[in-house]
Amino acid sequence: MTIMHVNGIYSTRVAFCNCGAVHKSRFNQLLEAQMLAGTTTKPETVFTFECLDVMTHIHILCTHLFLLLTNYGHYH
Repeated sequence: MTIMHVNGIYSTRVAFCNCGAVHKSRFNQLLEAQMLAGTTTKPETVFTFECLDVMTHIHILCTHLFLLLTNYGHYH
């Protein structure tokens, strides 16, 4: 599995739990581990919640800088 985190990209083996009366999908097991899978059916790539938070902040910062540098807000 490929794991995207704030400090790098990692390739590792992941063992999912398939036991117990309350079987959880791989997608839900990854969510509980604070990772978002790229697909719900056969996850091979995941993004950590921390990575998603950082990307959200970068997007907000870049949007804010674009608006400041282009004076977009003054004309629209």
